[in-house]
Amino acid sequence: MKNLLVVGLKSTKQFQLLSELSDSYQIQIEEECPAKTDAETMLAWENVKKNQLDDLVKNSPSLKWVHTKSAGVEGILGEVLKTSSVTLTNAQGVFAESLAEFALMGMLYFAKDVNRMNENKAKKNWSTFEVECLKGAKLGILGFGGIGQQVASRALPFGMEVVAFRTKVKPDGEKQNGVMVYPISRFDEMISSFDYLSLSMPAVPETINFLNSDRLSKLKPTAVIINIGRGSSIDELAMTAVLEKNKIRGAVLDVFVSEPLSEASKLWELPNVFISPHTADRTATWLDETMEKFVENARLYASDKPLTNIVDKLRGY
Repeated sequence: MKNLLVVGLKSTKQFQLLSELSDSYQIQIEEECPAKTDAETMLAWENVKKNQLDDLVKNSPSLKWVHTKSAGVEGILGEVLKTSSVTLTNAQGVFAESLAEFALMGMLYFAKDVNRMNENKAKKNWSTFEVECLKGAKLGILGFGGIGQQVASRALPFGMEVVAFRTKVKPDGEKQNGVMVYPISRFDEMISSFDYLSLSMPAVPETINFLNSDRLSKLKPTAVIINIGRGSSIDELAMTAVLEKNKIRGAVLDVFVSEPLSEASKLWELPNVFISPHTADRTATWLDETMEKFVENARLYASDKPLTNIVDKLRGY
């Protein structure tokens, strides 16, 4: 029997799914992250900050494995955990399908000029205009992990030309799941060709402000940015400036540098910006699914089988 520490609100209904592990684990639930534990495994559901987890790892030699309910780990991955022998896993894959659908919705929103349709409806204005098809449009995907791959799998049937970028790929590029994937170092030579640019990059030092003022200036005037990764991937002030001046067609944003987005942000006022309050992946079942992901991994751990979704702590994803 292994000991499992769960940190989060005890009233959360998803904890009922933990009963499936009762034959293998003795479960302890705490609302706040303790400073020390005798548990071997831990589920960081919520109320866990990186400094708290670092202290816990430092003071708990029995702790071997930590799982987080989110896909991103920047909020809990501190230096102590990063350099420790503790294995960290996440919920990668749980959110990919819903985020990919949101990205596709964003492309169709601009291709069909839905905003103009809504404005005409509000004015009872029966005024026809031309719309576009996604067929033949070029989509660039920054970050070709689970989310990026799901975006591509939905764009390809529409007849879009899809090009993706990631770090682990051959220098000359390679075909992956029907998509030509290039090293991210080659992004700048292709940036001006994209009609749509979807970002699903992790929050690590090398991605902060990746889409900076210089790169934003190289986008074609009809380009649309879609960010379903991390807000830190884009220089938000620089993006706001190009959107305000209509130097690009628009943006579809689910994530922001600071959340909730400040009421003072000009992004709220821009008609060429579609804003989601970081809710594109919040389906009716997302919490159940992320708990099920942990339960699957916990069964593997109890059976001494390799875990899935292991985070490369040094890389940060």
